[in-house]
Amino acid sequence: MVVLKRLYRLSLYLILPFCLILSSGVFANERADVLKSFHGSERGELIESYDEQKFQHEVMFYMGISLLFFVFLTAGFGIAMVMKGKEVFVQHMICAGITVFLAVAHAVVGIVWFFPFK
Repeated sequence: MVVLKRLYRLSLYLILPFCLILSSGVFANERADVLKSFHGSERGELIESYDEQKFQHEVMFYMGISLLFFVFLTAGFGIAMVMKGKEVFVQHMICAGITVFLAVAHAVVGIVWFFPFK
């Protein structure tokens, strides 16, 4: 029984990962062909596509960072009103409006630019 457990552990930790590594190399060429079919055949098209996607990712990143900033700011104003009794309701509502606007804009831009079923 102990021998079977050791053999199972040996196969689980050594043999199975080794087989997976070897078999992944077999299918690498097929994956590369699939990726080539999604991109243009010319190098110029690939560079333009990469530059456009890089710009899109940067826009989404900056929108996301500002969205997180305003979420934390809105929460901070809300906590200040409740816990400390501060009069920051107007600031809280302005930040909440900006947060909702950024969230909707971020979602719409993400769906339009990165929707997987174009």
